[in-house]
Amino acid sequence: MNNTAHHHAHERKPPSPAPRPWAYPPRSLLGVGVGARLGLATLGSGVLWLTVWWAMN
Repeated sequence: MNNTAHHHAHERKPPSPAPRPWAYPPRSLLGVGVGARLGLATLGSGVLWLTVWWAMN
């Protein structure tokens, strides 16, 4: 009789890659300061209103 240990291939998990300390591409502005978020919102609002103004003329 065969007394060797029986292993299946799916019992062992492959080593997972080390998690990166940052997400690339960056998906959130949580790590950015309040001033940068406010500036970005102001810039986006300005571009939106400029587009509306251009379309109306």
